[in-house]
Amino acid sequence: MRESIFDAKYWLIIVFIIVQNFVNSGITNFNTFIIRGFGFSNFRTMLLATPQASVAMVVSLLAAAATYFIKNIRCVLICFTSAVTMTGIIMIWKISPETHRSACLAAIYICGFFNTPYVLALSLFSSNTSGDTKKAFTSFSVGVFYALGNLIGPQFFLNSESPTYQTGIKAMLAACVIMMFCASSYAILCTLENRKRDREHLEDPQNVITSIEIGEEVDRQNLTDVQNRHFRYTI
Repeated sequence: MRESIFDAKYWLIIVFIIVQNFVNSGITNFNTFIIRGFGFSNFRTMLLATPQASVAMVVSLLAAAATYFIKNIRCVLICFTSAVTMTGIIMIWKISPETHRSACLAAIYICGFFNTPYVLALSLFSSNTSGDTKKAFTSFSVGVFYALGNLIGPQFFLNSESPTYQTGIKAMLAACVIMMFCASSYAILCTLENRKRDREHLEDPQNVITSIEIGEEVDRQNLTDVQNRHFRYTI
């Protein structure tokens, strides 16, 4: 636990999880209210809100496939999908539904990209954490801060601003910017640490041991990712 608390990478992911759930809570809880504000009936609003979930599922599957075939692309995908989500939010904010209702509806579907950054961040957190106690602590942290983000997020959506929710829209935009900052900073820190360990490996001949020996040593001592100097962070 102490190791995580004093690790900047841990806090970058935690901040990411909190602000991503500003977006999550906003889109999940208020997208139907926003669509209804475009002038649709209750029944039609329910139907038109459905495709957004399909977009979220397809994009997440494509992102997962990309990470399988392309190494160290997760942070790039987080930034890309966050930027696409931000584009959709800006469209909702700036386009008038009175004159461009179809464009506003398309913006709602574009916001379906919002879930993918969270999925990718969880996979990064899991892949880059080693040691049983540390893994348990980070898993607990995810649950706590996920709930915190979902608790805080809806507070920006004021009833007095319905159906446009200007404060909520601005909060989600700020959250997307912070998400991209966290992902970029996380990638930089991991890259620098990986390079540092590569140099250590080259400078110390005793570090030249087989992957089997490394695995046996890690399992025996239950080393964390910080303690295991052969560990390389995924980005």
